[in-house]
Amino acid sequence: MSEQPLHFLHIPKTGGTALRHALVNAHEYAGVRPIFWSKHIASADDILRKHKSAHLGFFVRDPVERFISGFYSRKREGQPRYHVPWSAAERLAFHAFGEVDLLAEGLAQSDPLTEAAVKSIRHTAPYYVNTFKSKASINQIASRIAFVGQLETLEEDFDLLRRWLGLPKDVELPSSPVEAHRSDPSAKPNTSKETRTVLAKFLSREYRIYERCLKLRASRIEFLKKAMKV
Repeated sequence: MSEQPLHFLHIPKTGGTALRHALVNAHEYAGVRPIFWSKHIASADDILRKHKSAHLGFFVRDPVERFISGFYSRKREGQPRYHVPWSAAERLAFHAFGEVDLLAEGLAQSDPLTEAAVKSIRHTAPYYVNTFKSKASINQIASRIAFVGQLETLEEDFDLLRRWLGLPKDVELPSSPVEAHRSDPSAKPNTSKETRTVLAKFLSREYRIYERCLKLRASRIEFLKKAMKV
């Protein structure tokens, strides 16, 4: 197993809490490469500049689903897994826009106050853009991206990651929704088709980066499966 460090980028609401819970003690196993975890605000360029031999790993999620999940997670102040009180700006945002549908109404009209509210809520900010800047920027660092997973196939992708890292089967994702920071789907109101359409348009830059990440994921997964004869 290569000793090149693997830095995991923690993009909010993409399974990072569950992943970190599972891998927090990976260093205790002989032969496993060093694993480090970024903060939510870390950019890929910053990490690769500071750590010349590092490679990156991360999980992604459909941008609209990530946005909606992030909105309601912050509305709950991260509970029950965490309790991170609202910032002053978040308090104003949630008092003005208590549901995603209300945000979408303002975004559909390109309302500056609504757009400011989106940016003020920690988990609805454009994290793919903040992390990678653009599709072109990802292309420039593609050779240093070792692993890309997808929340929608978290268990399958984690199993492949675990085997690639040389970790035993008892290294598992948490089953508890609280430990995994996974909310009850029934706790989130249904969002309308119109809201999702507005959000998809608003998140167009996020989607361009996300789609490039999915192509990277496909190539990395294929390579690892062949290498490990899965």
